Amino acid sequence: MDKKIISIYMGNPDNSNHAELELPATPWELVDAMDRLRLSEGQEPYWQVEDLGRYDFLAIHLDKCDLYQFNALAEKLRTFGDVDAIAFEGLVQMEIDELTVQRLLNLAYSTDCCHVVPEVRDDAALGRFYVENDFLPELEKV
Repeated sequence: MDKKIISIYMGNPDNSNHAELELPATPWELVDAMDRLRLSEGQEPYWQVEDLGRYDFLAIHLDKCDLYQFNALAEKLRTFGDVDAIAFEGLVQMEIDELTVQRLLNLAYSTDCCHVVPEVRDDAALGRFYVENDFLPELEKV
């Protein structure tokens, strides 16, 4: 399971030093990228996402995101199969508040609590699924 799922570009805001990094990155890859930037003590790197792959819906939630927490999220996303990825996207879309990376991590670790039905793609299909599987007991005698 060595797949990288997100690409980022990192730069030093004070000079032209930069690095490209594939996430999730190992601690040594993160250290190496930071060394290439030659940041001053206490200075934070500038970074931006270049490619989110199948997780492009996360783009609007990544402003002011901590790089190390974002790497932890990428590490969890790397473990996802298709069902978990669908469940995660659904959980993110259900949120109405502004999402922090901490909340995204919580949602990523909550996909096992979701039931994904691949053939349900709209409200009508969801209604049929509910009726066919007796989720609405008041319709049993109809």
